[in-house]
Amino acid sequence: MITFVNVLEGNLKLLSSVLSYIGIYHLYETFLERQVKKKALPGNIGIILDNNGGDESKRSVSEHSSHAINVNYKTKSIIEWCQILGIKIVTLLALPPARNGSDYTNIEQELYNLLRDDGLFHRHKLRVKGLGDINRFPSSIRKTLSELEGATSKYNENFLNIAVENGGRLEIIEVVRALAEKVSRGELEPQNIDASLMEDHLFTAHLPQQNPDLIIRTSGEERLTDFFLWQSAYSELVFLDVYWPAFRKIDLMRAIRTYQNRVRRFGQ
Repeated sequence: MITFVNVLEGNLKLLSSVLSYIGIYHLYETFLERQVKKKALPGNIGIILDNNGGDESKRSVSEHSSHAINVNYKTKSIIEWCQILGIKIVTLLALPPARNGSDYTNIEQELYNLLRDDGLFHRHKLRVKGLGDINRFPSSIRKTLSELEGATSKYNENFLNIAVENGGRLEIIEVVRALAEKVSRGELEPQNIDASLMEDHLFTAHLPQQNPDLIIRTSGEERLTDFFLWQSAYSELVFLDVYWPAFRKIDLMRAIRTYQNRVRRFGQ
């Protein structure tokens, strides 16, 4: 028979384990933060937020629960972590792309939570912008994103880009189309088209630094999935075996430490 003492002892052991884990976690977090602050930090990062690598069956019951609990505050946490580290530009791309009503609901809830906590943006003077084919989203999401952009449009110090239905190939096609129209109107000579002119027409043209120094992808999948095809030409890529939104501050700093330990060659 299980006695009250047995139950109490079991609960005390669990509590002790949790407290021990929390203590170790914070010690490691502090250690990592000190380490990454000793070296040059990326000024521009992109994070591909993959919660299952495209396969819903990979996620356990606990991971599903984690998603339901964390989705409402994780984006705010990432913003705060990056601001603490002095990272000026952050682009978030949620994966997998919205395929059903529940996916749209999660995206809308996340944007609404950001809008409701607008003090976060004003405190950090953070400009928010949606990137990609925004017209493919429901009107409610477009409205919330538009309100976020409007509320932060005066800021030009720090940037949060929310990539929605963002496609690198689509972006390049749009640039080519815009330049072709200028050529056809006699406003541009084909021989004058160069990388700088291309970048003037990208979704990221509003940024002081368009190309991410570092791109992180969660879930263990090792591909860009059509994300920032032009901008990522010389980015350092780090793939983490952690599902979104179980992404922690130590995961961000581990990725940054990996970036710092690499020698950037910029195509050489």
